Amino acid sequence: MRNRHIALVVGGVLVFALIAVGLYPPIRDGFEDPPSSSASADRELPPLPPGPPRVKSVEALTERATLDDMIAHAPVVFIGRVAAIGGSEVVSPASPDEGFELTVHRTRFDVVEAMRGDTASVVDVAQFDVVEPVPFEIGASYLIFSETRQLGSLKLPYLVPYGYHQGVYEQLASELFGNERNGSIAIATLKERLRGSALSR
Repeated sequence: MRNRHIALVVGGVLVFALIAVGLYPPIRDGFEDPPSSSASADRELPPLPPGPPRVKSVEALTERATLDDMIAHAPVVFIGRVAAIGGSEVVSPASPDEGFELTVHRTRFDVVEAMRGDTASVVDVAQFDVVEPVPFEIGASYLIFSETRQLGSLKLPYLVPYGYHQGVYEQLASELFGNERNGSIAIATLKERLRGSALSR
């Protein structure tokens, strides 16, 4: 792993995914960028804002994303341990013609193991503040399937979990991760499947 850092977005479910182009992938929000297997950037991570996230709960829609989908399409897969959780902040579009402001909050992860893609040693996972967020806990470890996007006026690279919350798996045992939508998977099994699967764009 390279000792470089990136900002990374965990997508809660996006409100503007409802405008019927929709559904994941890709994100049709004026910020989209081609998928990449790189999750690193030559810049320091910005400080996490203080305070709790300010989440506005809404109804939104996401397309079903199975574990098979993630193995086939997610260019960045890693296991990370939560180091810190920040408050809400605004991500501005590159210009008024390129989408609109998003409110997110970031969770900082120490990367325990990079399983696919060029992942930095520390990453920020940001969730959109439009739904109830994934309840990350400091010190807990998660398996995350993701892809990069360039967001905001600085065009910083962020990672969006494949299928939003469906791409986040909590640790159930030493070598076992799972979530409610897709069940559980052993890390040894996942590594075998990743080695045997060509990444599909």
